[in-house]
Amino acid sequence: MAKKTTSGDMRWRIEIQQPSSTQDAYGQAVDAWATVACVWAKKENPLAGNTEKVFGDVETSVTRTHWIIHHRDGLQPTWRVKEGSTCYDIMNIHEQGYRETLLLITEKRI
Repeated sequence: MAKKTTSGDMRWRIEIQQPSSTQDAYGQAVDAWATVACVWAKKENPLAGNTEKVFGDVETSVTRTHWIIHHRDGLQPTWRVKEGSTCYDIMNIHEQGYRETLLLITEKRI
């Protein structure tokens, strides 16, 4: 049986961001990201799942990272996680236990 995640395991301060749109000085729409919440998280780097993918005509290395956070409503797979200056796209969200924690499966392109 897997060890239950405790608050003491959550040592990483991350931002959860959602896509938003703003206007530049010329009135044109500019895509941006808005921070929804700053939370503490547990970071796991599974060895499986790290791959290389082709985006456009460019081969890109993709690193998968798992984040475990306390349960919160409203998270969407179109959002992202920002840790420091590094951004991770949320690929999937899994509830662990009943409203206890969430597992965010993310990918970072290098």
